[in-house]
Amino acid sequence: MTVKAPADVNIGRLNVGDQVLLTYVEELAISVEPAATKKSAKKK
Repeated sequence: MTVKAPADVNIGRLNVGDQVLLTYVEELAISVEPAATKKSAKKK
């Protein structure tokens, strides 16, 4: 995974092999709706 450091973080003092802590947040949204009945599906 490739990430970009925020502008307010100075990464100039990091060296190869240094450990950093990264917090990764992923979001997901879903919508649940009732299924159409057979009767209303035929009208369309």
